[in-house]
Amino acid sequence: MNDFAGFFIINLIRNKIDLITENEFYINNEFCSDDVIKTIIEHKLLLHYCNDIIQNNLLPNESNKLKAIFFNEKTKRRKYIDFLEILVRLLNKNNINFIVYKGYILESLIYNDIKRTYSDIDIILNDFNDFEKVRNILYNSFKSNLDTSLTDTIFMGEYKIEIVLNNIIYCIEVKTPVHYVLKSYENLIEVKVKNEICKTFSLEITFANLILYLYQYIENMYYLQYRNKHTLQYIVDLYEFITKYQSVLNWTKFYEIICKNDLKDALNLVIHTISEIYNTDIIKDIFKKNNILNINSYRSNFDCPIISRFIFKHEVLEFYRNHMKGKFFLDNNCNNYNKMVGLIPFFKKGDNEIEIFPKKKSLCVEFDKLNFNLNYIMQVQLFYYDIYGQFIAPYRSIVVRYEKRNIYLSGTYLPRGVNHYDKEMEKKAIKYKENEVKIIQYDEKIKIKIYYDILEINSKKPIGMNIVLYELNDLKLVPLFLLVPFWNNPLIIK
Repeated sequence: MNDFAGFFIINLIRNKIDLITENEFYINNEFCSDDVIKTIIEHKLLLHYCNDIIQNNLLPNESNKLKAIFFNEKTKRRKYIDFLEILVRLLNKNNINFIVYKGYILESLIYNDIKRTYSDIDIILNDFNDFEKVRNILYNSFKSNLDTSLTDTIFMGEYKIEIVLNNIIYCIEVKTPVHYVLKSYENLIEVKVKNEICKTFSLEITFANLILYLYQYIENMYYLQYRNKHTLQYIVDLYEFITKYQSVLNWTKFYEIICKNDLKDALNLVIHTISEIYNTDIIKDIFKKNNILNINSYRSNFDCPIISRFIFKHEVLEFYRNHMKGKFFLDNNCNNYNKMVGLIPFFKKGDNEIEIFPKKKSLCVEFDKLNFNLNYIMQVQLFYYDIYGQFIAPYRSIVVRYEKRNIYLSGTYLPRGVNHYDKEMEKKAIKYKENEVKIIQYDEKIKIKIYYDILEINSKKPIGMNIVLYELNDLKLVPLFLLVPFWNNPLIIK
């Protein structure tokens, strides 16, 4: 893929058609139309901009192809809405209190046309104790069409239930109480799904959740590395949502939600990101007009071009490593931090101890007082830090799974707050060689020896660390020890 695909989609979003048609690659036809279409599809924006591309004759040789894709998606959409109507009717008929959000519901709130790409149906039960009842309702209603092997599949705090109807797979994602979404049952909005009515969150909660999702997708390395979530669709959704509802939103209530859920940094970053993508201060001005003025500018001048940041995955990852701003908290029961000077070699919490031994060519992290009759997950994350607390490349995740007296080493990334260990993710993660990371087990200890040179870590620079010890119970993670420093007072290894 060349830079032109990114240039094309960014200027579509900015409505700068003339910049596309005046570009020398476009004039000389030195670009690949398939790359452009693929990029737009990856960012879930084909439905949004398909008509613009056709009407402006931007890809003249691809008009029939685009029309066919759009027609196909429109047909799928009708079937999706038909199924959603059946689902809402079933749940209403059985007196289930539930919320439907994202997907079609979000499209209905923001747009008056087919604009969004989605495939799942996202549901939150007011009372999660109703889940068994919901599952039985679905099973009895779609006995011959239910893929029963997936009814108990849980991942990232949601149950996935897949139903095959007329050769189309419909995925219902029922969120568990641990799934990270902002919830409130005040001022719910009724949305019509053909002849049925369902409820969704208030505009203020919907707005805050959009901020949260985009922040996760552009700030969480897990999504970027493993779930390919670096899409521009939520940026476009947010821009359209803010400009549409700016005069009817309860801005005071919205900002209370942001502050209560510690999302001010997320809000700042998202506002700047939208402003950079659209190359306008319209969104910033709307926030200032509504007396939300404390917008920082820490993201305004970074050296990773915004197109590369969102279009090229490897460059987005590099951007993360260079510029990711995070909040890292030291466990309340482990009140030590070194304010970026020197080294803390020893930590103790309960029966567990952790010691850190920095050497010239290696770093050893030793987990002590382990009970080898139990199963454990040991995680060490390494970053470079600069004086502003920002991550500097390279980033390394090192995970040791000790299970049934066997040791498994990988580069699996575990996001903060995860309560479930995904062995499929472990299979996909990078594997370290013994001359890169060495595991030594003796007495009640497991030592992780990390070689700087092999991992391309410059030991002359400060190295920031997160260290977490979990007990592994089946696949559930029970945190025993968290050394996760606050971002501007990180644990630093000199």
